[in-house]
Amino acid sequence: MPLDSPAKLEFPLHWAVYVDCKDELNELLKNKSTLEIDKIDPRGRTPLMLAVTLQHFDCARLLMDAGADASIPNKEMWSVSNEAVAQGNEQFIQEVIHHRDYQRANRGAHAMKRSLEKLAEVPDFFCEMNWDFSNL
Repeated sequence: MPLDSPAKLEFPLHWAVYVDCKDELNELLKNKSTLEIDKIDPRGRTPLMLAVTLQHFDCARLLMDAGADASIPNKEMWSVSNEAVAQGNEQFIQEVIHHRDYQRANRGAHAMKRSLEKLAEVPDFFCEMNWDFSNL
């Protein structure tokens, strides 16, 4: 498809999802350095959210495999997992929730690692505390 639409130029991933063109989406995802996989369109949707909303599950799988963030809500504050549940495809719901949970665990592990690294940089210190107990 030629790049003839302003929407296609500004939101190429959204466009490929909208027209359900898995080949074009796959090609776009191969060049990760020049695109924002979680870019929000004017309606507040990421490409992954759009794919799930339109029930283009193969496109959604490609986006999840490429690392699309499943925790970004749309303007109505629906998450990708909420939308997947609304669509009712049980197998796909499991895939989305597995992807979301993997991302959450990964973010948590990275946050813990950063916290421990910062804690290791703090010099040792001495702190003395006293407690007085009395009956009133």
